[in-house]
Amino acid sequence: MLCVLLVLLLFLLPEFSSGSDGRQLIEGSMVQSMLKEGSALWLIDVRGSKAYHAEHIEGSVNIPSDFLKYKKFPSNKKLIVVDDSLGQRMAREAAEMLVKSGHDKIYVLDGGIALWRFEGFPVVGKRPVVSGVTGDELKWALENKIPLKIFDLTGVQGREDKISSSEHVPGKDTSEKIEKLKGLLKKNEGKDLSGMLKKPRAIVLVFPASEDVERLTENMHLDTKDDVRYLVGGYETFMAKKDGQARARTCPTCPGK
Repeated sequence: MLCVLLVLLLFLLPEFSSGSDGRQLIEGSMVQSMLKEGSALWLIDVRGSKAYHAEHIEGSVNIPSDFLKYKKFPSNKKLIVVDDSLGQRMAREAAEMLVKSGHDKIYVLDGGIALWRFEGFPVVGKRPVVSGVTGDELKWALENKIPLKIFDLTGVQGREDKISSSEHVPGKDTSEKIEKLKGLLKKNEGKDLSGMLKKPRAIVLVFPASEDVERLTENMHLDTKDDVRYLVGGYETFMAKKDGQARARTCPTCPGK
């Protein structure tokens, strides 16, 4: 019965859908079919040239966001914007700019390069093993309700101003927490729709400032196909005020002033 339900879901899911920002999202399977058929489209990678040459979707062209506003595109072409940022922020903002410039056939690749790669569609190059997320990018993702999981590995439990929706991972040290987190993710794999459909989940890890975050995040990558990233600068950077001054840590055991 479950297998039948999953098959029905796969057929019923739309290849085009409306994103929360009003832009049209398009699934990778549709883009791949259109590319094979020679459809009138441009697949535009809006990242910088370094990231593009490290890995990009086969058939895409690199036009960084800053240069898009100077480009003129044929009116009969569909423009599909792609990147690998958390929640496809860069692609969404580029698509919005193109719409404001008068283009009306603008789409954002649903799931970005991470989902495209996961579904086995062709890419050129090899992705970096790990990638980071800045505090600004994470705040944007939370504000725009991008589906993701945030796991706090800092060891500071019960802080009043914790990152919204983050989950504390217990353990005596960070390596033990990573192993527990792997087990937790495997256990919960089939409990949500993304797990049932085997799509990669966006996961952000928050490490103590002293840890080798790239090595530990790579350790997670070796055991999961999820889109695992680390928070650049850790908790303190995320909680920094707009004037650049970091908040003082909450210390429940410190004497009052």
